[in-house]
Amino acid sequence: MIRVFRICRKCGAKIFSDAPKGLCTACVLETALGISPDAPVAGVDSSAEAAYSAEAAAKAGSAKADDPGRVDELSRDNAKPTSGVKDAVRAATMLGELGDYELLEEIGRGGQGVVFRAKQTSLNRTVALKVIGLGQWSTKAHLKRFRREAEAAASLDHPSIVPIYEVGERDGSCYFSMKLIEGGQLDEVVSRNPMSIRQAAQLIAKVARTVHYAHEHGILHRDIKPGNILLDQKGEPHLTDFGLARLLESESTITRTLEVMGTPSYMAPEQAAGETTGLTHATDVYGLGAVLYQLLTGHPPFAGGTIYETIKLLLETEPRHPRLWNRKVDRDLSTICLGCLEKDPNGRYASALALAEDLERWLKHEPVRARRAGLLVRAGKWVRRNPAIAALVALSVALAAGLGGLIWKSESAPRPSELAATIPEKSIAVLPFDSLSEDQANAFFAEGIQDEILARLAKISDLKVISRTSTQKYKRGPANLREVAQQLGVANVLEGSVQKAGDQVRITVQLINTLTDNHLWADTYDRKMIDIFGVESDVAQKIAGSLEVRLTGKEKAALEARRTDNRQAYETFLRAMALNNSQLAADKARMRDLLREAVQLDPNFADAWAWLAAIESERYFFPEESPAQKERARVAAETALRLAPDLADALGSMGLYYYYVEKNYDEALHWLDRARKIAPNDAKLVDATALVKRRQGKLDETIALQKRQAELDPLNVNLWVGLARSYRGLRDMDQARAMLDRALAISPNDAMVIATKAETYLAAGDVEKSWAMLRGEKLGPGDEGAGVLLNIILARRDYDEAIRRINAMHETGNEPPLFSALDRASLGFIQLAKGDRAEAESLLHDAERELTKLRDQHEGGIIVLEQLMFVEACLARRDEVEQIGDQLRAMRRFDKWTYPLADENIATAYAVMGDADRAIPLLETALHDTYVYAITPAYLRTGPAFDRIRNDPRFQKLCEDQAK
Repeated sequence: MIRVFRICRKCGAKIFSDAPKGLCTACVLETALGISPDAPVAGVDSSAEAAYSAEAAAKAGSAKADDPGRVDELSRDNAKPTSGVKDAVRAATMLGELGDYELLEEIGRGGQGVVFRAKQTSLNRTVALKVIGLGQWSTKAHLKRFRREAEAAASLDHPSIVPIYEVGERDGSCYFSMKLIEGGQLDEVVSRNPMSIRQAAQLIAKVARTVHYAHEHGILHRDIKPGNILLDQKGEPHLTDFGLARLLESESTITRTLEVMGTPSYMAPEQAAGETTGLTHATDVYGLGAVLYQLLTGHPPFAGGTIYETIKLLLETEPRHPRLWNRKVDRDLSTICLGCLEKDPNGRYASALALAEDLERWLKHEPVRARRAGLLVRAGKWVRRNPAIAALVALSVALAAGLGGLIWKSESAPRPSELAATIPEKSIAVLPFDSLSEDQANAFFAEGIQDEILARLAKISDLKVISRTSTQKYKRGPANLREVAQQLGVANVLEGSVQKAGDQVRITVQLINTLTDNHLWADTYDRKMIDIFGVESDVAQKIAGSLEVRLTGKEKAALEARRTDNRQAYETFLRAMALNNSQLAADKARMRDLLREAVQLDPNFADAWAWLAAIESERYFFPEESPAQKERARVAAETALRLAPDLADALGSMGLYYYYVEKNYDEALHWLDRARKIAPNDAKLVDATALVKRRQGKLDETIALQKRQAELDPLNVNLWVGLARSYRGLRDMDQARAMLDRALAISPNDAMVIATKAETYLAAGDVEKSWAMLRGEKLGPGDEGAGVLLNIILARRDYDEAIRRINAMHETGNEPPLFSALDRASLGFIQLAKGDRAEAESLLHDAERELTKLRDQHEGGIIVLEQLMFVEACLARRDEVEQIGDQLRAMRRFDKWTYPLADENIATAYAVMGDADRAIPLLETALHDTYVYAITPAYLRTGPAFDRIRNDPRFQKLCEDQAK
């Protein structure tokens, strides 16, 4: 129910009807702590007090004018302008000490308590101290609610959430201390220095990402408003006051009340209606939209003269369009804002992250996902607001039933936005083309044409285009186009067939809107091979026209671009592109050879040079990494860029060169960002950018990019595995497994995915569960899961099983020299762990010779060095370990994603040698770093490499501290 207010009998401020003794929070707190209202104020003269009171009264006036619907700011704006403000100031300045805290001044208050600037005496630091304002008269419900606020906020660790330092209770007063943010509340800051529209969008995008973080950790804020957003001195936002948050996983244990919680002007309709259960993330999305509305217009969405009037407006009316308040707000931003303020929670953004991403699209001048309400939706809202008038209109329509029936039949056909509200209408998947060629050797051509059309469409910023990796699943022909479209998240699909005979090509295409089952356009092209570019260009332009897509001049030119005049070079290029999605090393090698052939046939073929550069650069990174390979990659990238400076693939290949070869991540991003501006829907460019960001240690940005890639390539198993590894680097095993489950839904029996998921259980200490997942898998030489399986077996101390598995792989005879050397190194360590020193040293010396040879031949890269260091450690060669360790640090020094791995490997080497003094500090640092397959306390507890330092109390503490 709605709370009834009355007046504090002491200072005149508004109070809740059930407030004890008829006093406001400040007066109760003052009385509870035994402070005399006439006590002298130490160190503050009357003029200073008067100045503070005047300033407070001035602030109160502006705050009240900005938000007449505010109810929980039980502060100076609710007090009488003289004695009430004076008493509030006295309460803030005369409280003295509370436990370990010296209260300096009041800096804010809300429905649950008063916030003070305080000095924590024991640590000599200034903090913000929130004290419940009911003192010894606190009810259990109030104290429970207060403690829940502290617990909710303290469980969150995010740079934009105000951290909690300490929770305590003294003489019936409950309090907690938190970081002091010096800038001020958002509404106060904006009243002094108004924000631009762009700044407002940037700020809410940041806050929305913060809210999404809280949601991921099971916490709703439920009271998002300007007063709960603090700006620091750099203008960065910090979210505070989780007093209304509920821990979702324990909601059933919380005593529910009937009170309306929140602030009406920023409160979601479901809250205003008195709902206390079943609230979702959409509740906080509404609060974010309400704050954005305030920033854009200078007014809250709803503000009546009283609390009742405000809530009535909230429940029964629609917010005034932001552009009616401020003509500078453009339509897309207005649509985003109003999309948050829908009465129906299902009509809002699906998550705070979705809101943040749409605001970021608007900031980058990209098309937003939000759509303005259609005529039928607006009419429905009007009917709900005006039922009496609607009844009269209905009667009039009934008198013209014949005509009305015809209109109804035409107007009531299901709209795409109603059938799939989350699917953008300007979206397309180009399904694999059927090859009708009699000569099956020409089957590659159909794949090549599909890929070329996709490449052109990906350059259109106003169109969502699904990557070929995801559409390949439907190569055999989809049974139900609507289901396909829903799986891929698009409204439209392009089907086609290709028939090639000699120099003649027939291409047939049809564009279908799967939501309405309408055939939008179809055509057949009979062309000679040399004229095929005209077909690809025409198809792309016809699609853009049919979907009413906006084309810039550069985009139109990109659609019309001609790749090469050499028919044989183009055909060779298409043969290469047909192998692009293969994961087989032989296919990758064949693709590289075909691209080399294509550029020999036409040295001016920029597209072929760009793809060749990408492959040569990746080959340098692994496994070759030789000076000659570096030169091949550089020449290809520079040639592509010289031939086509504005070609997205050429710019992207230069970015990959700096990523894979030069390890210059800032320069790599420079080129990749330029490429993405030209081809914003190219999933491979988004993927490359995410990989570079991850190398820079920017995991939040990496994950955001990978989620964007998931929109463009939703059925790409490698994408979901990559996203899982990003979460794994953060040690977020639950999220990592959720991503891997997405991958397994696409490819249920993928051994690599299963192994990656098993590793998350091993990292969390559940050795037997990880063993159960992999014990039946047959993993061969070079399989990524083989290393995971070996670690699981070693964690179980089943050395005979480990030897059996390694020998089985070795006996296949298919192992390349690198894996053969790794096998010998592993067997040597196992024999060492078993106590057979002689057998161990024989194997280790063999491994050392093989690894040294590979290193000198520039093969195997950093993996060879890491394993060589491990072998030297097993042989107790300290000088060699230190020398290789320095090399590893130098090689990884610019790579924050793998640099901590160097220290982890060095620490492991020292542990193998029994040097706890050198190993433990490095392990302690690694446990706090985020990086690829970041070490966990469970690995320390189970890994045999640490057996020689296991009894050291410092090592045991590392295992225990984070295991709880």
